[in-house]
Amino acid sequence: LDVSAALSEDRRTLAIAVLNPSDSEQSVKLTINGAKPASAGRLWRMAPDSIDATVQVDKKPEVQVDEQTLGALPGTITVRPFSVNIYSYPLQ
Repeated sequence: LDVSAALSEDRRTLAIAVLNPSDSEQSVKLTINGAKPASAGRLWRMAPDSIDATVQVDKKPEVQVDEQTLGALPGTITVRPFSVNIYSYPLQ
């Protein structure tokens, strides 16, 4: 896994990016020190069914970004194979 985290310029939002280039589901434990994420956040995920997924004109895309609302930031994040995941949480 490739994991990175950053604060927004105004230091009010924490973004955590998790890239899983492998062909299996992976998990990573999170520990946030010095900040308290809000009890709700958002996730943007791009997770094709295959590493060979494509986007072609006049066909349904095999790769797309899904957005969802999340509850509290979990202690462990599990990500799908071949996925890019961006978690965003306001800070309290």
